[in-house]
Amino acid sequence: MLILYTSGTTGVSKKVIHSWYDIKKYAEQSLCKYDIKNHSCMLNMYPNTSIAHYTLTSYPAKLVNAKLINFSWNPYNFKNVMAERPSHIGCTPKQIEILSKTKAWKNVNLKDVKIIIGGDQVKQEQIKMLNNKGCKVYVTYGLTEFPPAYMTGFNSEWLVINNRSTFIDNELHIDGIPTGDLFEIENNRCKFIKRKYESKNITWKNKL
Repeated sequence: MLILYTSGTTGVSKKVIHSWYDIKKYAEQSLCKYDIKNHSCMLNMYPNTSIAHYTLTSYPAKLVNAKLINFSWNPYNFKNVMAERPSHIGCTPKQIEILSKTKAWKNVNLKDVKIIIGGDQVKQEQIKMLNNKGCKVYVTYGLTEFPPAYMTGFNSEWLVINNRSTFIDNELHIDGIPTGDLFEIENNRCKFIKRKYESKNITWKNKL
C-alpha cells in the first residue's frame, strides 16, 4: 500500500491509504488522458511524496518505458533539463510562478509540451502565459483524495464538474461530504475561489 498525507488545509494533515492495484489503475488512466507513449519524455517536478508522482507522471511513464526525468527542484537548472526536450511536464503552479521570474524563462521553448499541473489553485493568467509558449495545460483538482484527479480542466481554470458533486452555498460536497472548498459555478463547470479554514467543520479530508 501507499500512504500519503493531505495538505492540511482543514487544520491537520490526514492520512490517505492507496493500494498498489489502484495506483496502477490510475496511472493507466493517465496514459490515455495525457497521451503518454513509449516515445514520450516525461519531466516530473512533483516530489516523490505526492500522489501526482505516482498517478500522473513517473509511474505512467515507467509503465510504457517512456523516458523519465525526475527533476530535483532547482529553478536555475530548468533551462538545462529542458535541453532534453520533454513532451510532458508535471508541476505545481508555484513552480511555474518561480520559473517565470527567472531570466532564462523568456527563451524556454515549450511548444507542443503538455503541462500537467496541480497541487494548488491554477489561475487563468498563468494558463494563458503557458498557452502563449505553445503548451497544452491540463489542470487537476483533488489528487490525493481522488486520484488521478477528481476534476480536471483543459487550458482553463474552469473544471468539468464530477457527477458525484453537489454545491451548497458554493461549497463543493462530494458524496454528501463538504470539502471546505468554495467554487464559482457555471453550467456543468466550476472554478475554484478559495478554501474555508474553519477547522471545526467536518470535511471530506476529516472523513478519510
